[in-house]
Amino acid sequence: MKYLTNDVTFDCGFEIDSAKLVLAIKECNEGLASFPPHIWSSIALKFSGAVIGEFFAASIANACGAFRNTVEQGYPDVLPKDAENATEVELRHYPTGLELKGTCGNIPTGKLVKAGLSRVNSLSSINWKAHHREVENLLAFVWDFYPLNDDVNTPCITAAFYCANLCEEDWGAISGLSGRSTKLSNMAKCGRDKMASGLVCILDNDPIKTKYQKIFKNIKFDSV
Repeated sequence: MKYLTNDVTFDCGFEIDSAKLVLAIKECNEGLASFPPHIWSSIALKFSGAVIGEFFAASIANACGAFRNTVEQGYPDVLPKDAENATEVELRHYPTGLELKGTCGNIPTGKLVKAGLSRVNSLSSINWKAHHREVENLLAFVWDFYPLNDDVNTPCITAAFYCANLCEEDWGAISGLSGRSTKLSNMAKCGRDKMASGLVCILDNDPIKTKYQKIFKNIKFDSV
């Protein structure tokens, strides 16, 4: 499995670069592939996404000598090693670190792609969501089902993007402010443009590269 990479400078309080991130992605993919394949076709995509995010955060911490934030709803997801001595209250909003957000992308209304099957050919857009609009330093990734071993589809991170200067205007209005719905904000187009310009790595796969170039007009990986 080969990834094309761009040199990206991270500002998150611990040492990480594109090479380390690719190592973390490969470790994450291998870990996900160790699960029985039928699991991924049996659970909802949102639950698969949650598992992938946890594996990815742990893999980054392992590759970079960092610390995975283990507090439920703690922020950010991966912290400098010295955060191991922080209190639970401090870990709920630590001043430095790396927040992760993943997506498997959106498909047109009315089209069905079953869990466990590749979505890339059906994608109409790629977006990320947050519970608030204060996320500034973000590692955003895309995942899909891909035959990593033995031609059996398992979850795989297909691309990762980094931006250290998101602002509130890069996130849309928060929905779910009434009733029992979870509060969520979709990233606005200006935010997605910032993420696309910060491509860290992408799977060297022609359908994926072609589709992501169509969705993200300013994505560049010809020189990676």
